[in-house]
Amino acid sequence: MATHKVSILHVTFDMTIGGVQQVIRQIIENIDGEKFVSEIACLDNEIGELGMALSNKGYVIHLFDRQPGFDWILVRDLRRLIKNNHYQVIHCHQYTPYFYGLLASLFAGVKLIFTEHGRFYPDYGTYKRKLLNPVFSFFTEQIIAISSSTKDALVQYENFSPKKIRVIYNGVADSFQQKFDVSRLIEELGIHKDMFIFGTVSRLQPIKNQKLMINAFARIHEKYPQTHLLIVGDGEARKELEMLVSQLQLESSVTFTGFQKDPYRFYQIFDIVLLSSFSEGLSMTLIEAMAASRPAVVTNVGGNAEVVTDGENGLVVESDNVPLFTNAMEKSLINQIDLKVMGEHSRKKYLEQFSIENMVEKMMSIYIGK
Repeated sequence: MATHKVSILHVTFDMTIGGVQQVIRQIIENIDGEKFVSEIACLDNEIGELGMALSNKGYVIHLFDRQPGFDWILVRDLRRLIKNNHYQVIHCHQYTPYFYGLLASLFAGVKLIFTEHGRFYPDYGTYKRKLLNPVFSFFTEQIIAISSSTKDALVQYENFSPKKIRVIYNGVADSFQQKFDVSRLIEELGIHKDMFIFGTVSRLQPIKNQKLMINAFARIHEKYPQTHLLIVGDGEARKELEMLVSQLQLESSVTFTGFQKDPYRFYQIFDIVLLSSFSEGLSMTLIEAMAASRPAVVTNVGGNAEVVTDGENGLVVESDNVPLFTNAMEKSLINQIDLKVMGEHSRKKYLEQFSIENMVEKMMSIYIGK
């Protein structure tokens, strides 16, 4: 006798390249297919690269065209989809998709779940949200925060009850058992094989503050010429960052790879990972770095200090402080023994807390009500 599968609709802005979208993809691709069936609703009419990858594997993605302001048509169309397709679970990612998902699913007999993936910088709340959110939470089965700091922000700025919020750390699939030809990749990038490589994998956006790591690297490179900075990713800030590299006369020592479909192989040529953000929820870059046995130098924002324990699997410094970030980079550079040990601690912490299996198991328990 066939077992009835739990039908889940993930509601999000889009499925372009980003941390939220990566989490959705990881859940969908790793959940038990014998028990669950997953679809996606993109409110901003953009399927994106990750969405195309899922669509090519046979996953269903519904596109909507959200209009500025409050869009009643979107509520109507989303509600029609929910009722016609008989979903049991509506899993909303970020606040605006949660708002529309909640209105569309009211009294439809579905389980509503809201995941907050990160906060704006600087963080703040509004009087309207603080008034409405306790009412919204009454119709919400579970609120998920991706870090303890995110949970604290939901309580402080959004007026959600801490009793309603559960922290579930993001996880990534373990893609680092597959070995790549590291020497060949370094050669393709035009980096000398003896270089110490600082690296990052990230969208190039102002909130990620890659200017900080570039300015810090300039100081490091002046003192230690056998160093290289590898920046994997693309985004709106790329041109400005390339201009900064040019002004600092670092063109031969900083490499921009642009967007990469398979960023995992780059971690294996990094000696240490850098993350200099103004704000983070729970960085997928740091989790991928841990899976690859790489330590990190990070700013103390969002969930960074929950992933990187200072002195254990990396170094944590205050945000937007070039001298402190430079000192941490130098410390990692000159003490190779500690760097190796911190890398081993990173891998261990990944397996214990941030594996995809750990995240998906907890998600499944929420979907079926355990």
